[in-house]
Amino acid sequence: MLRMKAAFGVPFLVLCAVLCQGQIPDTMTNTAVADYVMIGIDDKSVIEEIRNAKDTAFDLSPEGIKALKAQKVSDAVIEAMKEKQAAVNQFEAAGLPFFSGLYCKPQDTWRSVGKVLVSEQDTGETSKGLSVGSSNHIKVKHHYKYKYNNKSAGLQIKGPRPTFYLRQEQASQDFEQLTVIRVEQKKDFRQVEWWTITDGQTTTMAPENPVVIKVQAKRLRDDIVAYTPESDLNPGEYLMYGNNIGYAYEFGVVE
Repeated sequence: MLRMKAAFGVPFLVLCAVLCQGQIPDTMTNTAVADYVMIGIDDKSVIEEIRNAKDTAFDLSPEGIKALKAQKVSDAVIEAMKEKQAAVNQFEAAGLPFFSGLYCKPQDTWRSVGKVLVSEQDTGETSKGLSVGSSNHIKVKHHYKYKYNNKSAGLQIKGPRPTFYLRQEQASQDFEQLTVIRVEQKKDFRQVEWWTITDGQTTTMAPENPVVIKVQAKRLRDDIVAYTPESDLNPGEYLMYGNNIGYAYEFGVVE
């Protein structure tokens, strides 16, 4: 039961939103915790609510903690948030295979997500021109076609937004930022077209007319990172690229 301290002057809508809810939200967030504190709920009750939460989505980055403290959330409550988040993360990663690699858990069975290397690279047209800016470097644009063996990946996942889990060889090492790209299926291979653009100082790469989905990364433990696409994936074939464009993790999405 929530116990309140004196909370005169608290905005009525905030007070009503929390009290009329009647129960803890399914996912406890920084905002929910700050709202409880704002209306005068005592620390002991807030900590109890955090511990009883079904799920959490706390931002416990230095910026997130700074914002919590600015909203007068106590150190004891923040520590309870850290403990709860660690417990949720540990449960989510339970049973992950011991060996390093990227995994997914479709239908409650852990599956390794395979890596695929570029099987063939075709160089298409090249164009040159002056770049815009004071330096007037020559801009060179190259067109490539990256081909990958087989029409589809061995791993086919049901569900539009799967979560992938990376077990690292070394705890707390930097982890790759991944990007999901839908690939074009041909008769017996898959293909992605890329442009590289060099302006004399830097080279950037960009896929041509792709479906590109950003991936949200969350560290669950010192040696485990979870990756989830930020938007739903339609049925089709996908590659997930990291820092090395020469290989990608392959998977498909089915209805």
